[in-house]
Amino acid sequence: MLVGAFITKFGSDSSGSDDCSVSSWDGFKNYVEDKASDAYNAIFKITNVEKGIMNESVEHGQFFNKEGDMIGDTIVGNKNSIDVSSYQDIAKDSIFTHNHPTGRQFSLEDIQTATGFDMAEIRAVTPDGKVYRMIRGSEGWKVTDPQSIAMAQTMAQTELRSDPVAMQFFKEGNQDAVWNMMFEKIAKTIGGEYKVTN
Repeated sequence: MLVGAFITKFGSDSSGSDDCSVSSWDGFKNYVEDKASDAYNAIFKITNVEKGIMNESVEHGQFFNKEGDMIGDTIVGNKNSIDVSSYQDIAKDSIFTHNHPTGRQFSLEDIQTATGFDMAEIRAVTPDGKVYRMIRGSEGWKVTDPQSIAMAQTMAQTELRSDPVAMQFFKEGNQDAVWNMMFEKIAKTIGGEYKVTN
């Protein structure tokens, strides 16, 4: 929160100067603790669902609101894909998680769907418990057209072919690291943030 927003929310003294009293700082502390608690509770709910689907042999997906409450029913696909095309009405600003039985990062279609539906975040959990996340940036998705996203992926792949770090990872057989580098590049292009958690 910016200092100006803090002062607006928690006040200033009658002289117009910033009120640095304990009551204002306590208000700020409570505000921050509430926001952190809300975020923790949402992630806790989502990761509990992920633990339940991570070892499924076919893809299972679930939409959540920002509080971590499930929206709609669990969607079941096949080993390599899940069809969420009929869920666009609930997808905007949602968090969507699904399992990847193959243990891989996102597909191109995952990213195209997340941006096209204006999701806040798309997540993919693998059988080893890794969670791949593509999070919408604070200014929204910069690129939503499927062809432009495919082009962003092609450009990232081309750049990595001449990247010495990527080439070293590839020689070492660490393809996951190369894929992660690619998704970091794609994220920058489309206005997102790519993260991997264990």
